[in-house]
Amino acid sequence: MLKLGIIGVGELTEKIVLGLINANVPCEVYLSPRNQARSEQLAQQPSCTVMDSNQAVADAADIILLGVRPQHLSQLASEIVIEQHKTVVSLAAGIDVATLQQWFRVNSIHRMMTTYSAELNRATVVLTPTSSPVEQLFQPLGEMLVVESEHEFELATVGMCMNGWMYFFSASMQQWFVDQGMKPNQAKQLVLGAMADSAARGLAFPEQSLEALGESIATPGTYTAQGLEKLQAQEFSQPWTQAAADILERLKS
Repeated sequence: MLKLGIIGVGELTEKIVLGLINANVPCEVYLSPRNQARSEQLAQQPSCTVMDSNQAVADAADIILLGVRPQHLSQLASEIVIEQHKTVVSLAAGIDVATLQQWFRVNSIHRMMTTYSAELNRATVVLTPTSSPVEQLFQPLGEMLVVESEHEFELATVGMCMNGWMYFFSASMQQWFVDQGMKPNQAKQLVLGAMADSAARGLAFPEQSLEALGESIATPGTYTAQGLEKLQAQEFSQPWTQAAADILERLKS
């Protein structure tokens, strides 16, 4: 049975572990003692064990998933030794593979990024470079997207940020409907349903561009088209692309 080690048990790594458990993935999970309350909560699952130290996790596991913050990663590397034949998967944004190899001195190092929907097994899981064992382990979390270059990986990380931004956009639209007299739960269902409907159709017709799918709805004379004209006049997409460009620049630097 595969042995997965988690060093840095935070919000995202917790969601990943719960997703693996929900999918009945056959693996033993070894948890670092950091964030003791969260680790002990996960340890109530039969497949999870809290270890005494980060080194104990590294010694016990075949694949080590690093969930510590980027600014703490070099210090972690100076405190533990990972056997060269093992596999390291890093969730730390902005730290490239070459730097990770220099710090941890193992041959098989990968970068991965996903969202909290991993807990629901409906996340996009981005990985670079390719690795059959890593892909097989984390595939049950949702849709696996393997990218060839680290530039593509940084772009995908921006996409993960966009996942969070959408909640705030949705909240603003929910509040508008509430202000007009709709009940909050109904407004939430309406807004998220609209987004889910758009995503479902976009994924169902991969050969069509997103713009073409929108144009098929926003036909001349419709209310959708009239609202779109207002949005385009205010260049509604500009703040989003500017935020994305800023995050990409930060990741590269």
